[in-house]
Amino acid sequence: MRTASCCFGTGVYYYWRRVPKTVASLDERAPFIRQSLKTDDLAKARGQRDILEGADNLLWASMLGEDRKSEAAATAHNHRLSAMGGAAAYQAPVCDQPNTAT
Repeated sequence: MRTASCCFGTGVYYYWRRVPKTVASLDERAPFIRQSLKTDDLAKARGQRDILEGADNLLWASMLGEDRKSEAAATAHNHRLSAMGGAAAYQAPVCDQPNTAT
């Protein structure tokens, strides 16, 4: 089942999603994400939902992976900001040590 935007009594759509158990201890929004999409337009809500869904997938993948965690988290954060009409402002911290993972 695909993550869907839900319309509660106010007529405004929401992004509603369960945080996967594998990252629930790492994501402060667990066990559920519920975020207003601040629109009553279904097409716009679906577009924003898709962006947030992709950003959350990137974020959770970065929590499980070893390589480029901070860069993936920054990308996910910026996607979430863009979906909500904000400017991408977060940049991953610069690491002084080279990545030696092979």
